Amino acid sequence: MVLHGLKTAIGESEGLVFSSDRQKGLDEAVQVVYPRVEHRECIAHLYGNFKKKFRGDCYRDNLWAAAKAYTPNVYETSIAKGLGQYEVLWSDEFSAEVIGPQSRFEVRLHETQCSCRLWQVKRCAMHSLQWQ
Repeated sequence: MVLHGLKTAIGESEGLVFSSDRQKGLDEAVQVVYPRVEHRECIAHLYGNFKKKFRGDCYRDNLWAAAKAYTPNVYETSIAKGLGQYEVLWSDEFSAEVIGPQSRFEVRLHETQCSCRLWQVKRCAMHSLQWQ
C-alpha cells in the first residue's frame, strides 16, 4: 500500500530509480506498482556478499569508486589516479611488463600473478587493471 500511495504522490516520472536492500517482497511489489522503473540494490548490501569472495583494500576501494561514479569517465578517472601512469609491454597474449614512473612489474594473467605480489598476497590484481 505504501508504494501505491507513493505513486499517487509522485507519479512515475522518467529517471525514477528505487534502491533497496534486496528484500524479495519489496522487489516484487516495486515490479507490480512500478513496472517501468529501474530497481537497484543498495551497494552496502551487495558489498557484504562481494567481500566474501574479493578481500582486500584494493577491491573494496575500486568497488566504492565504481558505486560513487555517475559516469564511466568519472570511474576511469578515479581508477587512473590510483594506478598512476603505466605503460604495458606485451610479452605474449597473457603476459606483459607493466612499467610505472618508479616501478616495473611482470604480470602473468593466466597464472594470476604479478611480481609486486599484491595479486598473490591480497588477491588484488592492481597492475593487471592496465588491460581494461
